[in-house]
Amino acid sequence: MGKVNFNNTDVIYSDDPNAIEKLENKLEKLEQERTEIKNREHKTWELQNIGATIRTTKDRIKELKEIKEMNFKDTYFENGKVVHNKEMGRVQIFFDEKPDKDICQLLGKDYSFNFSYSNNAWQTKFTKNGLYRTRQALANSNIQETLGKEIIPPEQEDREPNIQNSHINNDMEMEVD
Repeated sequence: MGKVNFNNTDVIYSDDPNAIEKLENKLEKLEQERTEIKNREHKTWELQNIGATIRTTKDRIKELKEIKEMNFKDTYFENGKVVHNKEMGRVQIFFDEKPDKDICQLLGKDYSFNFSYSNNAWQTKFTKNGLYRTRQALANSNIQETLGKEIIPPEQEDREPNIQNSHINNDMEMEVD
């Protein structure tokens, strides 16, 4: 039996700070390989497989660039905060006190957040889908009751917002009339 290599350097993780650069290098090599395949006698599936790999690599580069460009500002509320932890590639919700069972179930089951005991936070990956679910969770009336009636953006912590005429926009910022 052969040995398993646990130090696989071919794997490119999305949370790697150099992931886009590594994927672009991989794409360049794949396109060279496709040219080599075209210039020799080959089976149809070889060209189809390399084409599919090139396509998924391009899609992954595009997605990582979009995620890198996303704007997310930390949101503070009466009983905690929502932050973008860039080092971990996560959106995290921190509560000052443990939320009740219903809120935990909503975050876990309805919005696919996971509780991290090591970080003491509800968290999800920082992706387009993760941000969408975060916005949806914060818009949920049951969760808003737990958060407290005041959601305060960092730049407005010193003044009282008019909550009746406010909402959270797509950049996770609070707009106050």
